[in-house]
Amino acid sequence: MTHRDALDERTRAELGPVLTEIDQLRRAVLARVLGIGIPVMGIALVLGALALVLLPPAACFIVVVGLVLWSAGSAQAIRWYRQEFKRRVISRLIALQYPELTYQPEAGIDRATFSAIGLVRREIDVYESEDLLTGMIGATAFRCADVHAQAEIEDVDSDGDRTTRRQTLFKGLLFIGDCNKRFTGRLYVVPDVAQATFGALGQAVQHATAGLQFPGTELVALEDPAFERWFAVYGTDQIEARYLLSTSLMQRLSTFRETIGAAVSLAFVEHQVVLAINHDRDWFEPPPLWRFTPLRDDDLRSWLADIRLAHQIIDDLNLNLRIWSRA
Repeated sequence: MTHRDALDERTRAELGPVLTEIDQLRRAVLARVLGIGIPVMGIALVLGALALVLLPPAACFIVVVGLVLWSAGSAQAIRWYRQEFKRRVISRLIALQYPELTYQPEAGIDRATFSAIGLVRREIDVYESEDLLTGMIGATAFRCADVHAQAEIEDVDSDGDRTTRRQTLFKGLLFIGDCNKRFTGRLYVVPDVAQATFGALGQAVQHATAGLQFPGTELVALEDPAFERWFAVYGTDQIEARYLLSTSLMQRLSTFRETIGAAVSLAFVEHQVVLAINHDRDWFEPPPLWRFTPLRDDDLRSWLADIRLAHQIIDDLNLNLRIWSRA
């Protein structure tokens, strides 16, 4: 499959009317949100004002109920808008540009698979995954999806009152590709926070806590200052770690990290190579409801760049190189 950054005439002709359709859909959903909100909040404010005179404690309750009803109705409309956008635009864009790939907007990578990779050691309480993209690029079979994993944390204040909050353990894109280079252990390449912050002291802490972060591993020392500026490496086998992390791969991963502009983790587990890219925004998101300009070719290029990310990972990490094939 060749790189397809530019929009060809077929894609532009096929999706041009769809962009207009989606823009009309966006305006209809926005009108629905406002149509739900204005009457509901208007009634709530009038009843709240009356209650404030006749029964003050009920005033806040009525306004809150109005907000809840508006929020529920708006959320349903926005959810439908996202689904329609992915079905009408993203699915068709992938079919036109990458017919060999399969896109399932409501499917994802399951929790058991994510947990088994081992990049997150904490217990996961809330897990969501969507926008599953699968297929073959060259000789590499892959799957990737948006993942959001959270833990529930219970806080206790000085009065003994308990509150529960959610802490994000990972939010971003998870890529899993077949890695036919033979290995038996596990290797984790993760953002180097400790050494970047505390220098030699941070490296000493990494050595001491390697087994706690990734059980059964030890810190792997590599002679590549540019690489170690971004990453810390933990592996079950020092020799195997250097075999997997060739000089070329380290350079490619460093360049990819700089290009992508986000925290990146890499893992070699169970004959697979896993790349986790942290990002706050969701993959394949529709234009915001409050947008005032019509959709253009630049929007298509932006969504196409999201689709191309899987191709970029395989290209940039050179996963199709012949050396990756098992004997």
